[in-house]
Amino acid sequence: MTHTVFIEVGPLQEIRYAGISNVTLNLCRYWLQQPREASCFFLGPYLIDRGAIEMVVESRSGGLFQQLLIHKQAIAGFVANEVKRRPTPVALFPNVKSVEGVFGLSFQIVHDISFLVTPEFHHADTLAYHGLAILKDLGTNAHTFCVSQATAGDLATYLGVPADRITVIYPGADPPPEVDRYTQSLPDAAPSRPYIVVPGTIEPRKNIDLVLLGLQRIPQLLARYDWVFIGSPGWLIAFGDRIAQYGLSDHYRSGGDLELKHNIAAPAPRPLQTVMAGRIAIQFETNTRFWRKSESMRLVSSM
Repeated sequence: MTHTVFIEVGPLQEIRYAGISNVTLNLCRYWLQQPREASCFFLGPYLIDRGAIEMVVESRSGGLFQQLLIHKQAIAGFVANEVKRRPTPVALFPNVKSVEGVFGLSFQIVHDISFLVTPEFHHADTLAYHGLAILKDLGTNAHTFCVSQATAGDLATYLGVPADRITVIYPGADPPPEVDRYTQSLPDAAPSRPYIVVPGTIEPRKNIDLVLLGLQRIPQLLARYDWVFIGSPGWLIAFGDRIAQYGLSDHYRSGGDLELKHNIAAPAPRPLQTVMAGRIAIQFETNTRFWRKSESMRLVSSM
């Protein structure tokens, strides 16, 4: 018997899509391409209209979703009633569970537990939001999915989740159609200088400081390459202030224009896939709970 997958869409309310909200967006995009009877969408106790999700996915707009919710144009009833109509309902939560006791079978994606292992890198409301729910959520999961081996190890080590109830699923990289249309319209021109991309939300969990420290200590890297930091604004870091802290203000200009003569560009507005297409290297930021300095600096020190 075929299951009906109920996808929780709470992360789609975020104004800027990054990380968890992008995972949710692409889960919705996938299930919208399947037969209608295969899936439903919900948020808390409410069933969410499929047409509303189609508009939100097409526009990639958390603001639109918020307005649809405020004006009750996205609500199609109570999810509990729809669950009763389906013979084999299954819930998939891309983040924190927004409803309890409705589903007999539920699965959850846990992206990290940095709110427990590095609480100093989060606001108090974030700590409360995730910290008060994590054990309850894990206890009602039929199975838990993680986006990294590090998080899977944390769940087993710190929270006692059996390893056979965890599966690691790495996030994919499937650019939406508008990226192809954008890149095809760009002029056929190479950047004036080679550049290195540093992707990741601008926040203290990321190893931005290690990259900036490397640029401070090895000025030849600024002479040879442009450095492009790309990511949504996060929390607890003012990017310009961080640049000044390492004495790199003379090389910095925000806006993300790769043709500038400045050596460091701030978070860029153009699509990440477009910038990636011309890069010569990528410095991936990692959660500070797990990095080893020798590994994080390997790219910088080898140039």
